[in-house]
Amino acid sequence: MTEQRKQDQYQLELSSTKQTLAQAERMMATLQQEKAQLQEEVQKLQIKTQTMSKELADTKLEKDSIISTLKAEVEQQKHAPTRETDAMKQTMIVQRLTAQLKEVNFENAELKAGRGEEMA
Repeated sequence: MTEQRKQDQYQLELSSTKQTLAQAERMMATLQQEKAQLQEEVQKLQIKTQTMSKELADTKLEKDSIISTLKAEVEQQKHAPTRETDAMKQTMIVQRLTAQLKEVNFENAELKAGRGEEMA
């Protein structure tokens, strides 16, 4: 090979290498942009995950509160028939005592009436 051909070959390889390097740099820049976009998306997703975790915790607290309230209401309902039964029993006792009192008052009135007749 002549010196000129060597020089031409060298220039051709240098030009090809420069093109390859320019392509690699463009690809690197594109990859860096994609990396930055992906990092931004990751940050957004982390924030969203934190928000959802907080909402989930709030929902769990609310659910636990509702469950506690319902359990308390169930317990209250378990005893409610007893209270109603007790109230009915007390009402029946009061009615019976009232009837007995009326009977005693009636008997008293009869006795007083009977004494009144005896005295007269």
